[in-house]
Amino acid sequence: MGQGGYIVLVNGTKYTWDRSGCGAYQMEWKFGNDEYKVVQPYSTITVYVEVEDGHWVKEDDSGFAEYTMRGEVHKWMHVNLDKWQNRTVRQLCVPASHDSGMSLVTWKTRLASVLSIITQYNSVYAQLNNGVRYFDLRPVFHNGQWVSGHYTFTSEDHHELIVMSVSHVQVINDQGAFDKLNKGDFRDPKLEEWNNLLGRFETLQQRWSKASNDLMQVPLKDFIGPFEGPWQLAVVLLLDDSVDIGTRAGMFHNSTWPWNYSDWQRSESDRLNDFKTAALKPGARPYSYSGCHTQTTEEAIACNLGQSSKSVLKLSENPKNKLFTELFPACTENLYPRSLTMDAIDSSDLAALCLAINDRTNK
Repeated sequence: MGQGGYIVLVNGTKYTWDRSGCGAYQMEWKFGNDEYKVVQPYSTITVYVEVEDGHWVKEDDSGFAEYTMRGEVHKWMHVNLDKWQNRTVRQLCVPASHDSGMSLVTWKTRLASVLSIITQYNSVYAQLNNGVRYFDLRPVFHNGQWVSGHYTFTSEDHHELIVMSVSHVQVINDQGAFDKLNKGDFRDPKLEEWNNLLGRFETLQQRWSKASNDLMQVPLKDFIGPFEGPWQLAVVLLLDDSVDIGTRAGMFHNSTWPWNYSDWQRSESDRLNDFKTAALKPGARPYSYSGCHTQTTEEAIACNLGQSSKSVLKLSENPKNKLFTELFPACTENLYPRSLTMDAIDSSDLAALCLAINDRTNK
């Protein structure tokens, strides 16, 4: 016998959750009981847990329970359109991924460590299927081609709004082997290189073709339907205001998607306080909340020297958990982020959290 308490698991979504994994060490862990196999929509379960105590018991008690969301999270906008079609994007909380294309390293510069480069477990397409709708893309041009992920979306089963934020665009001078590259070998694109990149994006057939000075004020139905014809996939590309996008359909400047961001250098608790302060100001812009951890210089150096396993993926675990345990309880009808950004997206957890926030705040 030892100290015990209760864990309350809240399913704030319209989807049923099925237990997909469970285990414990040196604990009374009742999540494995049959009565906790399923968590119904808009319900909670309260589970008693207890650590073992005694002279011969080590202080390394642990337990875990994993639940998988049923339903069609890969088209969550479409299936919820009946109740959210008149909501503007400004009134929704959208799942977003940070540095979305960095799930695989095919080359790196001389002093870089994979532990400091990889930000995502899965490809952009897998993130799309896990419910992500805002992608942070950072193309690099080298040896005649653009790299940093493969951006192909199919309209067969994704009648959704997909936002692609294109930033940190760089051109690498062709100086030979990647492991010999230095900072001076990177430069901003020239006009012809920008035109080449924008031309590549013009091959996306599902770009949203209307005009808007404030995309966040556009109702969801104006992006994806319902229309007289078939449901639609709408792709919107956002670029820095200094980029000449001309009249290219589906391409907009960042100023048409106005929101404030978390300061990623701040601690998780400070970010939450910053969000509350900024979001409650009169006339406040929508707020994009970050659940990412930026490696410190010391952490990055330690990874590069092989002296630490604290990768970007590993360091993302604690901030991710705090989105559920600290941010979500703080959300109200008038106080909630319009985007949640995460590294290490390996499931539909982020989408489930955003759906719970949308259901709580968009009655």
